[in-house]
Amino acid sequence: MNNSTNLTHVENEIDELLVLKRVDLVCRLVSCLIFMLYFVFILTNRASRKMHQLYIHHANLVDFLYVAAYAAYLDSTEPNIADPNVRDTFCRLSEISWSILKYLRFYSVLLIAAYRFGAIFYSNVFKFLFGSLLRLLSPLLAVWTISIAIALTIKYSIGTTYSRSYCIDGYSSDFALIVKYLIASSLLSIVLPGAAVFFFDYKIRVKLSLNRQVIANSTSATSDELAKERKHNRQLTAINISYIVTFVISFVQSFVFIIPDTNADLAAFRIILRITNILSLVSLPIISVFYNPNINLFDRSKILP
Repeated sequence: MNNSTNLTHVENEIDELLVLKRVDLVCRLVSCLIFMLYFVFILTNRASRKMHQLYIHHANLVDFLYVAAYAAYLDSTEPNIADPNVRDTFCRLSEISWSILKYLRFYSVLLIAAYRFGAIFYSNVFKFLFGSLLRLLSPLLAVWTISIAIALTIKYSIGTTYSRSYCIDGYSSDFALIVKYLIASSLLSIVLPGAAVFFFDYKIRVKLSLNRQVIANSTSATSDELAKERKHNRQLTAINISYIVTFVISFVQSFVFIIPDTNADLAAFRIILRITNILSLVSLPIISVFYNPNINLFDRSKILP
């Protein structure tokens, strides 16, 4: 009787895993499609191609690369490469790519916050930045340089390698090194840029609140000006909420994905984490479009030229 009960329990666990894997697969493919539609929207909508949207588009591109990396593993959590040398090379490159993308994701959000902070508090610097395409692109180059430098420095200074699951960075046979890597990478990729983002957000909120009062008291204030201010503020709030969700998921996922599989419950938890993480990433292109101050999706006549 006990054997029959255990067998039934195992079969139920397998069925649950199969369902989760299918949901996971659908989420990866749909997420890639959403990002592709976002970039098509940018190419076909002039209002969304304004230069001040460049850093948001860059953040969406980085998130798309992250989702696409997951989508590359459709059939298995490990690369289906027979040659061990080729497989090892692929996983080492994949390990570094995961790490760089992790830093790029959060520093791209920080760049958006810093850009908006500068636009509000340092208008002269803002105008100088937009005076040249090279100067406008230089912060992006800085973000990529910093992300690559931190990723490589932490990897080789701590001495970790890739995990069997998706060749993710931060694995080691020494559990102490895993913990050390997790703390260092989380501090530099999530906590520090996160603290800076929330500082900028707080200062921006205070300033926008004062600006709204000035606009509201102005005899020349229009409903469109007030609506743009509110929409811009909602976009900042939505991006930060998404950032918090991604922060929590990324921290837990960084640890769970580099420890070995022990049972079906852990495998299911990994899938749920991955699905939640991917869904949190997809929120950015949706926020970028629906809360764009220059775009009203429900009234084409109000889309600014």
